[in-house]
Amino acid sequence: MRAIMTRREAMIQLGAALAPAGLAAAQETRGCLARNLRAAGRSFRSQRLDLVTAGTGDRALDRALGRALVRLSRMFGETPGFGFYDDGGSPNALATNRTYVEGTWGTVAFGTYLFRDLLGRYDDQGMSVMATVAHEFGHIAQFSSGVMPRLDRAHHTVKYCELHADVLLGYYLGVRKRQNSSISLWAAGHSVFEIGDYEFNDPNHHGTPDERVAAAESGFGMAQDGVRFERAFSQGVEEVLSRF
Repeated sequence: MRAIMTRREAMIQLGAALAPAGLAAAQETRGCLARNLRAAGRSFRSQRLDLVTAGTGDRALDRALGRALVRLSRMFGETPGFGFYDDGGSPNALATNRTYVEGTWGTVAFGTYLFRDLLGRYDDQGMSVMATVAHEFGHIAQFSSGVMPRLDRAHHTVKYCELHADVLLGYYLGVRKRQNSSISLWAAGHSVFEIGDYEFNDPNHHGTPDERVAAAESGFGMAQDGVRFERAFSQGVEEVLSRF
């Protein structure tokens, strides 16, 4: 995982427009959190996805999102670029090790439909949105640390990579709860459960609802115990491989 050297380097600039280049290489892109996993998985591997905007169009929301992204960047020690793309009515988000914003490493792209859906359904101070982003930052950390091939080889689906990212999602929520005990995490937990699936033989199988919640709870517990991110990351790898 990359250390954050300076505040400038840590800042993920919503105002810096992402180049409208497609995300194409299947081995470099992870699509996550879709409610229609099979259709979404195929689309990520068969077509170019254009980043359409770097912000939400709402200045106050952009500022709040920017602060949350910087906090997450510092917590995980990762500095990906961030932007939105048209997920075509199939809610999703993705991470790639391709870099589109100068001074960052890798890219997290959030579907515009998913973003509107989460904000519209949950009045939770944006925690369900940030839980989704934390999951994608988890994939960036997997890319940069080199652990993703190990997780991939251990299962015939993407399940272990996804559950490990859920551990890190839970870790983020646990840290935020320690920082602000008034934050409501119900919606974030509900959204994690909702996106589990039972397509055990599908290459895009992400884990059952119970498995995804259990993985997130594991990360949450480590954060509540004050475990540092680096340890939670490595411990999460071993737990996912041995437990699920």
